[in-house]
Parts: sequence; C-alpha cells; structure tokens
Amino acid sequence: MRYIWTLCLLACALIHPVHAQEGPIEFSSSPCSSLALGPTDEVVHLRRTYLLHGAEQTTRYRFFADEECGLPLYTMVFQGGIELGDSVPDLEGTVEATVRFDRVLFTLDSPRGLGAAAECADGLFEVGVQRDVTEETCLFMRPRSECGFDHDIVKIQDGVATPGFRTADMCSPEGRPKQLQSAGASFVEQF
Repeated sequence: MRYIWTLCLLACALIHPVHAQEGPIEFSSSPCSSLALGPTDEVVHLRRTYLLHGAEQTTRYRFFADEECGLPLYTMVFQGGIELGDSVPDLEGTVEATVRFDRVLFTLDSPRGLGAAAECADGLFEVGVQRDVTEETCLFMRPRSECGFDHDIVKIQDGVATPGFRTADMCSPEGRPKQLQSAGASFVEQF
C-alpha cells in the first residue's frame, strides 16, 4: 500500500513537459477505485489523491468498506520527495521512481476502521484525529528508520498516472515492481 508516494512525484515530473504552467499538479482516483495493490493484498476500495510540486509530493489514500466509497475506514497521508530513474524494460512509457518518506500520517475515519487501526502504532486512535506514525509500524508501512524509501515504477499516459503493483519489500531496489497496478489516478489540474 505504499503505492501512493511514487505515483504523485512521478506524475508531476513526467507530465511537466506537457503543461507549460509552473506549480503544483494534482491527480485523483475520484470517485472510487477497487483494486488489489499487490499480490498479497485483497481488493481494497479507495480514493487516491496525488499532489506534486516539483520533486516534492503529498499522497493521500482514503480507504472505504464498500465499492461505492461511502463507508470510510481510515486515511493514510504520505509526504516526501521523489526521484525518477531509468525506463523500465518491457513496460513502455514506465520509469523507475524512488520515493522518500518524510512523514506518514494516519487518521481513523470511523469506528469501522478499528481493525486497521489496531495494526498501526499502539492502535489507540480517536476518530477524526490525524496522528504522525512516521517512526511506527503502521499496516504496510515500516518505521522510516527501517525503510525511508520506496522503490517503485510509474507510467503517465493519457492523463492517468499508474504506480507499480506492490511487492513484498519495496525498501530495496531489488523489490521494485515488475508490473503496473490495474488502475491509476487521473490528472485533475495544475494550479
């Protein structure tokens, strides 16, 4: 589920030549996406928002209990930076991305998300209160001191930014995905 970060930063860098105006760029999967983020992940229902500004990014993954994204569970926000690398062989238009995590924030959006909250930090969260979990184990995220970077891939095509299909350990270059996820996030605006 570290899918977010990479996409945001990569998207900004890849579409920059297309848009002459300087400033932040936003991608969103609104209204809702249902997909598996990696081979060990079950299908999740989420809205992803990527806000890119140069080499900096903020990614928000908001998870829901239903396919319509009407029953909120929890939200994770990732802030940091991204560096684009080489083209990915056999995946046209796809490049490597190394995503840096400066901050990871977790918010319990409703009591329905208590199961996920139990797997984050000490599990003690109040509904609607955002908490910094950067140096904690939280769901699929390890503490930044153990894993401060995510090695991912991204493809930007026809206004859609698509990250890599998650692997078991993306903390090292060897764990970089070999294929893309089935759904991405669409370009919203540059402002």
